[in-house]
Amino acid sequence: MGDDASVRVAVRIRPLLCREVAEGSQTCVSVTPGKPQIRMGSDQTFTFDYVFDMDSSQEIVYETAVAQLIEKSFQGFNVTVLAYGQTGSGKTYTMGTGFEDESPYDLPGIITRAIRSIFDQANAKKEGVRFEFDCQFLELYNEEIVDLLAKKDAFASLIMK
Repeated sequence: MGDDASVRVAVRIRPLLCREVAEGSQTCVSVTPGKPQIRMGSDQTFTFDYVFDMDSSQEIVYETAVAQLIEKSFQGFNVTVLAYGQTGSGKTYTMGTGFEDESPYDLPGIITRAIRSIFDQANAKKEGVRFEFDCQFLELYNEEIVDLLAKKDAFASLIMK
């Protein structure tokens, strides 16, 4: 997809959790070699802008699919990273907001890497420039929007209508 695309879709096949490995679970999705495509079963294939298999590191996912968005934001573009999928599909893992005990994959995810990059770039460009940051960290679950940055005693929750 060209650089002028306004929406890009990345799919990540998360590694199995330690619990899943212990239970004998197996991955039901495979990546088509050399293509941004996944195969489900023996006959269904789906193509995306980016596809990351189980061996893709947090760093590779961030550098490939997100890092250029941070630079675009400094050029005046609004950018959004949306993690979408069913419960247990790996959104929290990829975004880097939850960790499994003793997992070898407890590495910074998209959020931590993006915040570091934003402040690194702001510090490098701070001469004569004023930066203002606006950040939202929302969860949509069962048609309820929860502000994950709200203080515990002022927990904000909005019901979608």
